[in-house]
Amino acid sequence: MGYWSLGRRHLPWLMGLALTISGCGLHNSTADVNTAHVISFSATDITSLAINMDGIGVHVSTQAGLQHITITKEVSPVIRASAAVKGHLLTLEEYDPSYTPNDTPLPVQVLLPPGRSVVIHTDGSAVVLKGSYQNIDIAAQGGAVSVSGLSAATCRIAAAGGPVNVDNALAGQVLAVIDQGGPVSLGGPLDRITTLKDQGGPVTVTSTPRTATAVSVSDHGGAVVSHWPNLAKHRHSLNGTTPWHNPRNTLTISDQGGPVVLG
Repeated sequence: MGYWSLGRRHLPWLMGLALTISGCGLHNSTADVNTAHVISFSATDITSLAINMDGIGVHVSTQAGLQHITITKEVSPVIRASAAVKGHLLTLEEYDPSYTPNDTPLPVQVLLPPGRSVVIHTDGSAVVLKGSYQNIDIAAQGGAVSVSGLSAATCRIAAAGGPVNVDNALAGQVLAVIDQGGPVSLGGPLDRITTLKDQGGPVTVTSTPRTATAVSVSDHGGAVVSHWPNLAKHRHSLNGTTPWHNPRNTLTISDQGGPVVLG
């Protein structure tokens, strides 16, 4: 199994981002991404990706029939990057000693074949994810997360206060979103196990359950509003089953103060 990891180097004089890729069939080579900022390599034996970014946006998408993973890094005087391949390992490193939070470099674009598992950790970076994957885990320390047109067996998103928008995402088993205060919005069909938790931001669900869904909403400080039928409304909670019988799907929402709106 191949493995790709992108991690930040914690050095006092250097802000760095390192991307490593391992898998069969890679050859020894080096590349300066600042002059040749598109890197493409065989994805035959690479099955999982882990990305850690600090201050730079990440746009990840898939394309059917693609045989290579392509990484596009816009040339920037703020953030520099280089890539090195040794045997089965490829390292992409972005660095610049003069980097400051006020700098706004363009996002890194990643295009890969469908069916991979992706783990993304960001610190202040926006994440945009589209396409078909196996499993997805996203942890965002402040940046916005946007997931749309997505299919995956599981999709888990944890945000430290940034907005999270999930639109038309089909998670075959689990779709879970946890936010520490930012707004959470969910649109598109609902399937299987869907869990939304927020520590105070508003939660809006415009999705429509396609089959009978057991719904449980609790909000100890904010208003709960539902436009779905067959749900019992209480002061700080909402529960019941959407129309049809024998629910196999569940929707669970927990908020600590922000308003919750269904429909």
